[in-house]
Amino acid sequence: MRKIQLVSLLAVTCLLLISLAYQAQGTSPGPTAKRQEAGLLDGTKWKVKIVSPDKSEKPVADTLVFAKGTFDSIACHKYGFFKASYRARKMKGTVTFTSAVIKNDKGEQMSWRGKIEGKSISGGMLWRPKKGAAKRYTFKGAKA
Repeated sequence: MRKIQLVSLLAVTCLLLISLAYQAQGTSPGPTAKRQEAGLLDGTKWKVKIVSPDKSEKPVADTLVFAKGTFDSIACHKYGFFKASYRARKMKGTVTFTSAVIKNDKGEQMSWRGKIEGKSISGGMLWRPKKGAAKRYTFKGAKA
């Protein structure tokens, strides 16, 4: 039983460190980076395919929407995940973004990060179930 508690504590600690790393990525731009811009991606939509970590699940078609300072994954609505705020910054023609942590009524959490180069988008989505290990999905697509 003690081993399970230790493993659970280690998993929670790792998730916390990952979350902090994601948040830190967008908060301290380097000398060649523009400061974060609120609404930088507002008014854009992106058609993407979401792929599971081990590619055992069928890829999911999704539309990512940026509007009024929020990020929204339309395909995730059916799982109870709705829009959340996002941060973005532009550096040398590439825009990077991170979403706030999105929570559903089941206690699950999801967060997104990605980059946009021209009309292409790619990145990752981290899904944290209430119980069990987190899963990191990848996505890529193009401007809608």
